[in-house]
Amino acid sequence: MYIPKGWEEALNAILGVCLIAAPWVLGFAAQERPTTNAVIVGVLVTALGLWAMLTDAQLQKWWHERHGSHGAH
Repeated sequence: MYIPKGWEEALNAILGVCLIAAPWVLGFAAQERPTTNAVIVGVLVTALGLWAMLTDAQLQKWWHERHGSHGAH
């Protein structure tokens, strides 16, 4: 069974942002359909990547160990 890691989900979110910016960076923003497609798919990829990161139990445990226990020591 495949279990994604937190860094993989972060990479998905970053790639989604790149896809959103692609029409302007690559110069095809004047073409309506490809631009709309890139932006919609980019938003979905970014949102799903962030959602996966926020619901990842291992990532939440790591985050709380690193940032949530400063006052407990």
